Amino acid sequence: MSRIKDSTGSVIIATLILTLVLAALVGVYLSTVVQEEELSYRSRMAFQAVNIAESGIDFAIYSFIEDDWDGWDAGSNGYYRSDFSAITNPPAPDSTILNGFNGLGTNENYSVKVYAQKGDPGATDPDDLPAVLAEGTITLNNGITVSRQIMVRLQYGASDDPKRGGFWGNGMLAKEKVTFNGSSVADSFNSANGGGSTIQQIYDSQAINYNLDGDIQVASGNTSVASLSVSVADLSIGNSFVYGSVATGALEEDENTDPQDLVGPNGSIYDEETEADDPTFDGNIDTATLTYDFFADLPEVTIPEVNGTPYTSFGTGDYDPDGDGPEPALTGVGLLADDDTTDTAFTEYRLSGNLDIKDTVIVTGHVMLVVDGNLKIFGNSDAMIQLATNAKLDIFVTGDVTISGGGILNSGDPPNLRLFNTGVAAKKSNSITLGGNAAFSGAVYAPGCDLVINGGGTEGAFYGSAVANTITINGDVALHYDEALKNQPDPYKDPDDERFTPEVHSWVELTDASEIRNMGTILDDGI
Repeated sequence: MSRIKDSTGSVIIATLILTLVLAALVGVYLSTVVQEEELSYRSRMAFQAVNIAESGIDFAIYSFIEDDWDGWDAGSNGYYRSDFSAITNPPAPDSTILNGFNGLGTNENYSVKVYAQKGDPGATDPDDLPAVLAEGTITLNNGITVSRQIMVRLQYGASDDPKRGGFWGNGMLAKEKVTFNGSSVADSFNSANGGGSTIQQIYDSQAINYNLDGDIQVASGNTSVASLSVSVADLSIGNSFVYGSVATGALEEDENTDPQDLVGPNGSIYDEETEADDPTFDGNIDTATLTYDFFADLPEVTIPEVNGTPYTSFGTGDYDPDGDGPEPALTGVGLLADDDTTDTAFTEYRLSGNLDIKDTVIVTGHVMLVVDGNLKIFGNSDAMIQLATNAKLDIFVTGDVTISGGGILNSGDPPNLRLFNTGVAAKKSNSITLGGNAAFSGAVYAPGCDLVINGGGTEGAFYGSAVANTITINGDVALHYDEALKNQPDPYKDPDDERFTPEVHSWVELTDASEIRNMGTILDDGI
């Protein structure tokens, strides 16, 4: 009996020990599960804090776009805000859609603090760009807080307003077709670098390069011919030479995409970096200069609001009131210095109806001409618009444009002459035809128009940039893209108006202790 009792006692003791070990293991496991759940929860809250910070950044970007800082505290170089009820107290969703869900904020409290620092969105130094610093914080019911800081720097967006720059970043840009009929040459130069008193002299001073065959003199290879069309067939260089790059909306991996479809037997596309023995160069096309899946946002043109003193004394019809009499003139407000980019004074001329110019129209100072109808320059070589030294002319036309005769004579830089057209391709595609005996020096923005550039005149050159619905180049035309047009400012924009359409230059989550900013003093400290 004692032996049985001893054996039973040993079993009980062993069972108790095993139970204790299992209980300890279960306890460790449950503790680990709880810790992992807590870490997972904190991790989710950290992601949520990032999302909250990004929501605050969205508010700041909107304020930059609209230049509306109502509700923000203003500092010497920026704005601060911590009251975002739309973020911290989001409404609960419709209970009929998510039954039983009461919305965010049930178990946590949300807060966001945002500082928006002013800057130059066109600066090359990132430290000078506008910046937004946002801190998203989640406070749990147990008092634990989880915070994350994000800093975003902003720059001008590619889809900024066409009159504020960014849309003349290509030599030729069409929504649909670009067609070269003839043997044209496209290259680039920069009128801002000077080199003469006329546009021809400026270009000639920079035309120091030759194509690989050594028989065509060119300047720089920074031009581009682009089409938003997804069909390579809509971009035809023909037998022309593009000393730069070509961009198409077509996909490179498309089985129907063949670079050779872009050119004819005597056409070529390459730039100044291309060497004859480059593996990407096959003798006429350097595939390294081709860009696929190209996109650009090209909004419609609207007529600017009256901002100066409208001049309406001339009427509809021929602008040659007395035949061979004194030359009529559109005279602006004084002469602007070449380096004056802040003077927004200008004189407006507005005409309801068609304007036919058969004589010389001289423009001095800064002029905006609005024609609510068709604009036609035609006749002999005296029929022209001539810009005096340092003159600037912006033309807005709602109808068709035909420029022949003496054309538009702009002896100055292309940025001094800008032609806008309000045509909309989906409704009625207006046409713009550029010809005449004089070279065209200027910029064209007409995303709803069909643009035709005819060569064969005494000059046969186009200095500047063009944006249109379709572009057709007839004959042998020298297309010299002016790189100075790339970031043209808007002369009608209030210098104190800080609105701009931003693009994110950089997005950084600040994680190191040395990077974290004190949001309590950020308005005074700045970034």
